[in-house]
Amino acid sequence: MAREDIFELQTKRLRLRPLRLEDWPAVQRIGGHPSVAPMLASTCTPWSKAAVQAWITARRYRGRPGFCAAIVRPERGVIGVAGLGPNAQSAPCNCAYFIDPRHWGLGYASEAMGAFLEYFMRKFNLSVIEADHCRRQSRQWCGFAQAWVSRTW
Repeated sequence: MAREDIFELQTKRLRLRPLRLEDWPAVQRIGGHPSVAPMLASTCTPWSKAAVQAWITARRYRGRPGFCAAIVRPERGVIGVAGLGPNAQSAPCNCAYFIDPRHWGLGYASEAMGAFLEYFMRKFNLSVIEADHCRRQSRQWCGFAQAWVSRTW
């Protein structure tokens, strides 16, 4: 990978890094879970190995919005995915995430997305991010505006 294609963020309990093809089993299990898949526009259940690997490849970090990161709990491996969608001509970028249901309610989404958004909003000089698909509690923790759809930086 080129230097601009590398990032690693560390929080108190988590690490965020570029998704890798070898992450496919965890991404398949989590993204294809019956409680998670219906909330995602770009996955399905069942989700084939080839489809998951193509999904990961399409979301590879290239130094600009339009990528996903692995959310890693060091002692457990990949527990979720954070994404920053590219912006349309006049629309802001959007963010999304999914977390393994076994880790719901423990603050991992808020912790991961807080670090993810703070870093990448600064890196890409973004003033607004849409987060309409994120849970309200996570949006509040990450500092999104009262309308709960965007964060101004």
